[in-house]
Formats: sequence, structure tokens, C-alpha cells
Amino acid sequence: MQSRQAGNGKVSSKKAAVGASVNRDKASGLNAFWLRGVAGVALILMLASLAGASLWEISHDARSVLGHERCSRVLVRELGNQVTSLQGHLRDSGLDPQIQDALRKARASDLRAGEDLLRGRIPNAVKISLLPGGETLTDDPGAQPLSYAGLDMVRLAETQGRITPLEVHRLGHQNAHLAVAGPVFDEPSGGVLGVVHVALPLSLLPSAKDAGGDVALVLFQQQVGNDVVVVDPEKSGGVPQRAPDLVMDVPGTSLRVISWATRSRLMDAPLLLFVGAAFLLVLALIGAVLWLPLRSLRRALVADYAGLVAMVEDVVNRRPMGRPSCRLAETRPVAADLGRLLGHLQPVQRPVSSAPTPGSERPDAERAPADPHRPVMKRKAKPEGIVVDELAGQIEGAGVGRRPQGEVPAEIFRAYDIRGIVGRDLTVELARDIGLAVGTETGKTSDLTVFVARDTRATGKDLSEALVRGLRGTGCNVVDLGVAPTPVLYFATRYRGEASGVMVTASHNPLSYNGFKVVIGGNTLQPEQIQGLRECILGSAFAKGDGGFRKENLIPEYIDRVRDEVALATTPRVAIDCGNAAASVVAPDLFRALGCEVVEINCDPQQAPPGGRVPDPTRPECLEALQGCVTRVGADVGLAFDGDGDRLGVVDSSGKPIWADRLLMLLAADLLSRHPGADVVFDVKSSHHLAAEVRRRGGRPLMWKSGHSNLKAKVRETGALLAGEWTGHIIFQDRWYGFDDALYAGARLLEVLASDPRPSAEVFSELPEALGTPELFLHLEEGQAPGIINSLQGFAARLEGAEVRTLDGLRVDLDDSWGLVRASNTQPALVFRFEADDKASLNRIEELFRRMMKRAAPGLELPF
Repeated sequence: MQSRQAGNGKVSSKKAAVGASVNRDKASGLNAFWLRGVAGVALILMLASLAGASLWEISHDARSVLGHERCSRVLVRELGNQVTSLQGHLRDSGLDPQIQDALRKARASDLRAGEDLLRGRIPNAVKISLLPGGETLTDDPGAQPLSYAGLDMVRLAETQGRITPLEVHRLGHQNAHLAVAGPVFDEPSGGVLGVVHVALPLSLLPSAKDAGGDVALVLFQQQVGNDVVVVDPEKSGGVPQRAPDLVMDVPGTSLRVISWATRSRLMDAPLLLFVGAAFLLVLALIGAVLWLPLRSLRRALVADYAGLVAMVEDVVNRRPMGRPSCRLAETRPVAADLGRLLGHLQPVQRPVSSAPTPGSERPDAERAPADPHRPVMKRKAKPEGIVVDELAGQIEGAGVGRRPQGEVPAEIFRAYDIRGIVGRDLTVELARDIGLAVGTETGKTSDLTVFVARDTRATGKDLSEALVRGLRGTGCNVVDLGVAPTPVLYFATRYRGEASGVMVTASHNPLSYNGFKVVIGGNTLQPEQIQGLRECILGSAFAKGDGGFRKENLIPEYIDRVRDEVALATTPRVAIDCGNAAASVVAPDLFRALGCEVVEINCDPQQAPPGGRVPDPTRPECLEALQGCVTRVGADVGLAFDGDGDRLGVVDSSGKPIWADRLLMLLAADLLSRHPGADVVFDVKSSHHLAAEVRRRGGRPLMWKSGHSNLKAKVRETGALLAGEWTGHIIFQDRWYGFDDALYAGARLLEVLASDPRPSAEVFSELPEALGTPELFLHLEEGQAPGIINSLQGFAARLEGAEVRTLDGLRVDLDDSWGLVRASNTQPALVFRFEADDKASLNRIEELFRRMMKRAAPGLELPF
């Protein structure tokens, strides 16, 4: 029996060995899993690349079709305009007494004199022939300076008594030309006295290059008898074999525009090789990155398996069984189960050490090893130059009651910033709480650095210090930039990574106001986020910590960065009016660094604003000093900045103010010359000429809500390279960071003007301009404006013959004018603006809004 059991044991052992061998042969190592992972990533990358390439090809072809259709329509329109003008000249000549008299006499000298007269009216003509009618026309082309086609055209004009369509004659010959003929009538009898035949050069055909558009080829086509011939004045090459994508008739001619759109060539061999090499390189990098954690995993597994084997060895060798500290959480349950199974085989229980007596200490050798899976609380790395005592990110608020609503006035938490009257609405204590709320929200991002700056208002220092106390109380590290314009604060949050920042300013509000513009994670807060700060204050749900503090001057770095991006072709003389506000600490040095001859007025931040008014470049009275300075010193241009330096005003070389929507036309034309088809965003207060000008330059105009935060959000959403608001906020995402920066916008304007030898007044005079009003304010009680806007929108919905927009308030566009009313985001008021082609149209649109206002809010004294 015993031998049988022994035999069975041998058989079982043999089976186990065979099974182990089989399992070992079928087992997969970590390298196999790594290869499968890399292969999966390669497949995903390949599918994503193919999908991306297909989408790119589809979108490219769609844009190409739209582009070549637009180009073709431009050519048809331009040639049609030329033909219409030529037909007008021929029509006038057919009724001219001098031409009629020359044809009646039919003498060579009289005919030549008539031709000379016509040549003065049609200067582009290669040749003009005045041919008497009747028997004077012969079928012999040698008798007249005309081809057979020309004779047919003259006879058609005589017999039908109408102007012939424009045609191409002698195509393929050296003297190929455009031709048209028109009859000359005898006024007493109404009969045809003769024909005017005009030959024009082929160069008058408009060029596809001038029309723009993404086209492979645009040609003109003409029916000649039963054949169709192609007219190619540019000698652009052979005609594609495939049928044209678009064929359009040109009115008043025998010509048609034919065009072929470009087609993407993703399957070209060189491109495929490049993409394949890039794909392999990316795959190799991914494989290398995946290999690092694989190697760490292998080491952890080996260590954990060694611990498990050690447990078995302890039991086999009849030693107290140790407990391994597994590095992987997945092997810890295995170790626990194995310990339970092996525990009953131990001959001796593991001794339990007694608790240490008070004052004694357990030897290091007996201390339990640290659990590698237990989370370890680590301090955030402190930024250079900042002392951080504690950066705990715990949120306080459990069991804390809400604060009274009256202590946190709702009216100061506006659409895109916080502002109110200091001492009444905005106190030092509330500024500290705003710092606590901003710091709490900042703690949800990856960077606890918060930049703080202030304008030159007297109340700014105390509010800034209170704000900093609140920010530091949440664990944020504050970098104080001191007195600096808002663009420098925005620059700090983007130049040093997507950090947070608070600008202490009330922009253009009276000096009794102050407030805060807030950026978190590189983005200006939206209206709902501003309200979220108020809710945080009401609930006292603040983070706790002890953040660091240091001061820094970023203005030199800002100036260097602008100088790296902007280069002026000349040395312009620039008059600068900073209103003794925050831009004073940057603007003079910046424009001198760009190579300008700077004439300063009101650039002392230690002085009060001139006239006691906060500078506002949208108010004509705030530009009067700059206008006088420009004309007095002969400056090429004048630049004005508002209280915190994020809005720009411009005065041309003649002393005339240039409002921001016309400034945007010039900047858009420059940008679109390098980025055709780019989006240009502007607000509802801007001129209707702006959209037309952007389209004319090949861009896509996008009207959006007023407010700098709204525009910046739209720029991020659409990827627009340029945006602007009528009040002077200009946003560049081309070569800049996508925030409103009047200083940088002024530099880009000088870059455009310096490349044009004409005076700036002459440059701006080419831009379309309408008769418009400034912003007109109707001050109301708090909360009254939204109801009035709703009523006005209801009335406007029933207007006929008008384009009504309710994107931001109410804008009504008529054929020759438009008007706007919207609720101000910075004060309790309605804002009106009107624009028209002439004074009578301006009066009509204002009267329309007066009637609607009388119905929506009777009894109010309107500002227009």
C-alpha cells in the first residue's frame, strides 16, 4: 500500500512537471504584453492618421471648391463691369452729333477725326474704326482693317441696330484682341448711319491672381461656330483633361469663365515616405516611453515574487515566516492568502514584541517597513524666490453658514469683472474675501502662482494688499508686479505658463470706483465664473494654506518680447497720451525701444489724470489734447490708452480720431495678406463696413457680443487670429498670446504704417467711413436694463424690412443705417450707438429707436 502510494506520488509529480512544462511553454512574458501594447498603439495611430488625412482632404477640397467659385464670380463681376462701361461709351457715341456728322460726310479726314474723338473716351482701345454703313462695308477683309469675324460683327451691329457681345478675335495670332461693335443712329430718320468697331487688348481680361482663391486654373472660353476655344491670356499652361468644376457666363460677352479647383494629393510618394518615417519615429518614441514603466514593473514583480518565495523557504526550513512588503498592490492579496495557508505549518509562532515603555524608542531594526502603497503627502515645489510655509489644499466649509447677501453686493460682480464704489460697495474686507475666493479657485489648477498688479488709482494699494492677504491665506504664492497696465498682468499669466492673475482696476469708471479683473489658469473669467466667486464668498468655502510672496518687475521682459515680434521699417514720430495712468510706466519706453521718436503727454503716473477724468479713448473729449499735440509737432500718428492700458485710441497725422472698427479694417487687411481666409471677430457696436471690408480682403467676419472676456472666449473657440471691440480692445492671436493688449496693438499698427510711405491720414482715408455716434449712455436703476431690453426685442421682432440681431441687446440694420441698444456690463445703464450713410438716414434710425423706447420705457430722458 505504501509503495503504491509512493508510485502514485511519482506519477503525480511527473504529471505536475509535465503540466508545469506545458504551462511554461504557453505562458506569455511581459515583453509579449509590451509588444501587444505597442502594436495596439500603432494600429490606433494608423487609424487616427488615416481618419485625420481623410478629413483634411475632404475639408481641403471643400474649401478649394468654395474658393474657386468665389474667384470665378469675382472674374465674372469684374469683366461684366468693364463690358457695361464699354457699352455705355458705345451707346453715347451712337447718339453723338459729331460722330453722326462724320459718318454722313464719309470723308476719310472726318472719319479719322471721329475716331480720335472716340479714342479719348475709350483710352484702353488698341484701335477704333468708324465705318459708314450700307455699301461702304465690303466682304473683302483686305479693304478694311478687320478680320472676317470683325466684318461679321460690324454687319450684325448695322443690321440689328444693337451693340454686339464682346468677343475674342484672331485668337492664336500675334494680334489677338477683344472686339465689340455698336451702331451709330441718324436721329432724324432713326436709321443706322454706320458702326463703331473697337479693338481692345487681351490684357483687359481680369487676372485670376488678382481675384485670389484656391484654384488650380481659371480660363476664359468662347464659342466659335461649332467649336469651343479656350482663351488663356496668362499662358498658364495646358488645359486639364477633366471637365471644369465650374462654368459661368459673362453677361454682355460671348465668353464664359471656366475653372478647376485644386485637389489634395495625399498619396504622392514623397509625402507617403515622409509620413511613414514620421509614423515609425513616433511609434519608436511611444515604444521607448512604454518600455520605462515596463522595466519598473518587471523589477517590482521580481522583488515581490522573491518575497513570496522567501515565505515558502521560511516554512520549509522551519523558520519563523516573514511577511514581505510587496511593491505592487496586486501581489499583496496573494501574499496574505499564502501567509494564511502556510501559517499552520510553522513550528513556532512568531514572537510578539512588547510595547515600548514611555520614553523608550523602538530600535530601527524592529520597526515595520513603510508601506509603499500608502499615499505620502508631499509639499508642492516652491517657486524660486518664494518662501512657502504650508500648501495644504484642504477645503474649509463643512458646517459653515452662509454670509448675509448684503455683505457681498451682487451688483459689483459684473459680466466679466468685479467693480464698484470703494467704501460703499467694495471694502478692504471684501477685497480680502475676493482674494480667498480667487485663491480657492486657483487651487483647483496645477499652478498656485498668482500675479497681482494695480493701476494708478489711490485706492489700489490698500485693495491690492487685502487681496494678497486673501490669496496667501489659501496657499497661493503671490507675485506682486506693482503698478503696471493690464496687458503686462495678462502677459505674466501666459509668458510664465498658464498661471493666474488679478488686476486691481476699474478701467474707465470714475476715480471713486475700483475693482478686479481675474484670470485663472491663463483664461479671463466668464460671467458664470464671476458669479461662482460670489457664491464661494457667501458660503465661506475657502481653501486654507500659507502662501508665499515676492515682488517682481516684468516690464523689461514684456518690452523685450514685443520688440522681438515687431519690426518698424522707418522711424516714425509718435505722440503718446497715457492719461497719467498705468500705461505711463510702459508705453514711452516700449515705443522708444521699437525705434520711434516719442512725444509724451500725460505720461507721469505720479500725477492725477488730466481734468480729473479717467482716460477713455472712446470719449472725444479725452482725445483733444492728443489731437492738438499731433498737429503741433507734426507726428505721424497719435496713440492714446485708457486707465489700465488695455484699450487703444488712435489719431491720424491730420489730427482726426480713428475709431477702433476702422483701425481693425487696416489691421485685418495686413493680417489677411499673410493669412487669407482667417477669422476676424468684432463686437456688435462695430461699423457694418467692417464686415464688408474683411470679406473684400478674403477673410471671414464674425460678429459677437461686446466685452473683452466674450471676445477672448470667441477667439479661443474659433482660432481667430484677430479680434476687436469698438471701445478699443484689440486682440492678436497672430504672433501674440490672444489677450487684449493696447500697447501691442499700437506696435502692430506702427508696423503697418511704417511700411507705407504715405501719411497715416491718407492711409486711413482709403478705408470706408460712415456717419456715427459715440457710445450714448442712459443711466438706470440697478436691475432695470434687462427688462427694457426684453421689451425692445419683442417690438423689433415685428419690424419689416430690417435685419434684427439679438446677439447682445438689440441691433437693427437697415439698408443705409443701423442702431444698437444693449445693457452695459460695467455699470447700470443702457448703451446706444447709431451709424448711417448720411445725416437724414442717421435721424431716421434714431427716431425708430425713440419710438421703441417710448413704448418699452416711457418717461425716460434719452441721450439722443
